[in-house]
Amino acid sequence: MAGSGPSHVEQHVGQGAGGFGRDAPAQYMPYASGIMKHMDRFHMVGHSPYPLYDQHYHQPVEHFGNLYAPRGYSGVHGAPGAHVSNPYTMGTSYQSHMLRQQAKPFSIPRLYGNDSSYRKDHVDSEPQAVEDVSVKRRKPWSRMERIYKTLDEEDAKRQAHTAFACDLTIDGLSPEEDGLLPPGSNHGLYAYVRNLVLNEWRKDVSSYLWKEDAVSMFGTKEMKAYAVAAWTFLDSLGYINFGVSDAIQDMVKTAKEDKGSVIVIGAGCAGLSAARQLRKKGYKVIVLEGRNRPGGRVHTERMSGPPGSKKEAMTDLGGSILTGIDGNPLAVVCKQMKLPLHEIKSADVPIYLSSGQVADPDLDARVEGVYNKLLTQCDKLRSYVDWTSHMSLNDALETFWESEKRTLRLKTDEEHRLARQLFDWHLANLEFANASLLKDCSLMHWDQDDPHELPGAHCFAPGCNGQWIGKLCQDLPIFYDTIVEKVKRFSDGVRIYTKNKKVFCADAVILTVPLGVLKRDKIAFDPPLSARKKGAIQRIGFGNLNKTIMFFDTPFWDTRYDIFGHINDHQAVRGENFMLYSYAGISGGAQLTALCSGNAAEEHEKRSVAENATKMLDLLRKIFEPQGVTVPPPYHVICTKWGTDPLVHGAYSSMPVGSIGGDDYDILGESIGGRVFFAGEATNRKFPATMHGAFYTGLWTAANIDAIFSERARSRKPLATMDELHLHASKRQKRNVYTQKMTPEEEASLKNARLHMAFNDPAYPPDDTIGNGQLRAIHGEPNSLFNGYSLLCISLHGRADPAYLVLPKASFEAAKKNPDNSSDIIKEIVGQLPDEFTGPQSTIISEFVNSILLKRRSDPKRQTPALLLKQIEQHIH
Repeated sequence: MAGSGPSHVEQHVGQGAGGFGRDAPAQYMPYASGIMKHMDRFHMVGHSPYPLYDQHYHQPVEHFGNLYAPRGYSGVHGAPGAHVSNPYTMGTSYQSHMLRQQAKPFSIPRLYGNDSSYRKDHVDSEPQAVEDVSVKRRKPWSRMERIYKTLDEEDAKRQAHTAFACDLTIDGLSPEEDGLLPPGSNHGLYAYVRNLVLNEWRKDVSSYLWKEDAVSMFGTKEMKAYAVAAWTFLDSLGYINFGVSDAIQDMVKTAKEDKGSVIVIGAGCAGLSAARQLRKKGYKVIVLEGRNRPGGRVHTERMSGPPGSKKEAMTDLGGSILTGIDGNPLAVVCKQMKLPLHEIKSADVPIYLSSGQVADPDLDARVEGVYNKLLTQCDKLRSYVDWTSHMSLNDALETFWESEKRTLRLKTDEEHRLARQLFDWHLANLEFANASLLKDCSLMHWDQDDPHELPGAHCFAPGCNGQWIGKLCQDLPIFYDTIVEKVKRFSDGVRIYTKNKKVFCADAVILTVPLGVLKRDKIAFDPPLSARKKGAIQRIGFGNLNKTIMFFDTPFWDTRYDIFGHINDHQAVRGENFMLYSYAGISGGAQLTALCSGNAAEEHEKRSVAENATKMLDLLRKIFEPQGVTVPPPYHVICTKWGTDPLVHGAYSSMPVGSIGGDDYDILGESIGGRVFFAGEATNRKFPATMHGAFYTGLWTAANIDAIFSERARSRKPLATMDELHLHASKRQKRNVYTQKMTPEEEASLKNARLHMAFNDPAYPPDDTIGNGQLRAIHGEPNSLFNGYSLLCISLHGRADPAYLVLPKASFEAAKKNPDNSSDIIKEIVGQLPDEFTGPQSTIISEFVNSILLKRRSDPKRQTPALLLKQIEQHIH
């Protein structure tokens, strides 16, 4: 990251006194609020144990009652009083819609089974059908419901739902498992085994589930083999055995450092999850953070009462809501910390007009019905791709509104005005969900992540999110105030150059910096990024969102509601303080947070704290003083300014007009040369713009690095002779104990198809040809078992099917030098080869083809979980 400076400003407004108060708040790291009894120390003190690095890391902390707060900072990281902060990711593209209409969540597992003790005030029952009352354009539950009908046992339903909540296919292979099993495998049986293994760990997330324990759950040889594959997949990609439990923490702290070294840039959700996974797997890891605190766009701050007062409250300046806690990895972390979650109460919440009156419930309901209908019409409109591909969501909604508003049967000008204001409130809500102006949102792609929305309630973490951020930092070496300016890639590693003239070297690097930093080219890359990567960076949107946060003496609002809405008079500022969150029950004090979206988020940053505070107080007084309630001056005010924060330049990602959909997220997430990796919410097509989405990418990127490095380690010594190749292929064939038996005809057909795929993939043309393509060759990889050999495809006159053979590469080169006599040379060589090296059914040829196709699936440019295939195959075999 690059740059420095504050991303929010704050003010103490005392009783009868104004002006800017303290020089700097308690900062640097998040800490627990007073309502939490204890919190572990989450920073180490001393020198780095890594001889490669010569810098101190982490700050000392000192104990204040039940809180841990940092001492005044000094040393290599920065000067006392330095204060920088980050913006936030607020939730999924649909988080905002929960205010008015929320689909009833499935109620079976919070994390596993009926663990109602995990979240207060919630009692689990049978799975509920989801009523289609939300603004989602598809119901992701429909497949789940169909499969539920085929499951009789309650345990099977729980197991299926847990897999569903983790966005895994319930009764077959998920996209992430593509290529995991050999042909002929029983995908349904594998999925059943995988669901059982997943649930076994989710029963007790404080434990570590070892592979041997997973295998011992099953009795048959086939199911044990599937258990090995399932455990390897789930453990590698972080579906199990992750988080902050004592068992995991011991591995993070004590794991050997013999598998390679990795630098992680950024100590946010993605960076911390990646660093912990890599440490657990045995890598040497350091984290470079441009700020003087961890968390990235998740930032918890303390708000204080008058001088000498013990009043205080915690607040989230950035990401605040855990969206969909069933299967959410951050909900797992909270459960490991025994941190109860507070389900946001969003039913029948009031929405206030600018006059302070509650909006007419009947008109409110009718406008909301039209709004949801318009979203459905927008969905249908997308089928006309030729003329809607470059249309904005705003254009479509406004066009449909003009035709549909007549169905409201509005009689007076006042009703027309109020209906439009209510409609604008929903549009402000939509701009909040996308952190973008609707005129910039792509009609085609704005909600491409909808099918992957996690089920379950939306929740706050009492004491705010800094608690689990702090726990994720534990035992990780983090270098604060270390702004990265350049990433240089070599064939055997990377070098990282920082603003404070430090150079760090490692085998690989993970960049988790916000998209806004990449958009402004604040990090130089050598070699430069490809046009493909730069295109994705520019196409993905990265908009703004801001908060005004106030801390009062006591709550004067109805604390039965966690949220209430506010309608503005003018369309241009429809997002100004349009939604308010009550933190009174979770922050330790009387605190209100107002959101500013769309144009209002930009205007918010142009005003002073006093001006923003005045606007918020004016609306609160219009709402509550007619009810006979006095609205006092706040003790403390904080205003965020994420758009001008030089370490972020925005809030979270979106799909603007001109984007190509989820593929843009994939392209941004592609690694470069197996050395430079990218993670963060803007690299996750399934869960962009979410805290859990960023966390997931850290787990997945760690798995990708481990697969690539493990492959390199296994491929260093090629087999030397044809006899060894033959022996190796024979052993591989005998080890296929977990596949279903194929007929000879099916096996021959499969081998022919794989040969055709190897030589006719347009993305991977043959390495050499002789003549007019009559003889084509693919050479063995330098570090593979087939180093020094070539696979030939020979098209013969008068024969429909080509001939195949494996021969030494030197023999092929000799034929290539004499093209006129190449056929005679090849025939002479073939006559000397044993049958095992010729013909499509040859075991040697099958193994050669397998190595080719595996290499292509494992292309590091693709950065997909298929890179795990060889590692998993080794465990299975």
